[in-house]
Amino acid sequence: MLLGVSPLTFCVFTFAGLMLTIRYFRQFRSRVAAWCLLFTYGALGWLATAFAGYGWMRLQMREYRAHTNLPSGPSSQQLI
Repeated sequence: MLLGVSPLTFCVFTFAGLMLTIRYFRQFRSRVAAWCLLFTYGALGWLATAFAGYGWMRLQMREYRAHTNLPSGPSSQQLI
């Protein structure tokens, strides 16, 4: 359950950070720091949107099984 909530949490905190940066933009002492934060949150928002658009924000917990032609264990003919 916790793994399913993490992509949503990432999007929510990215959006919240962007909104807080925009809201307090004029109160930053350094304009360079404010613009860097604004650019960073904008890039994270774009990245989250792109990943969600391609369906990559979902975490799939599937067991990986190699598809080989090898037998999984010793057969009865090998034991003789």
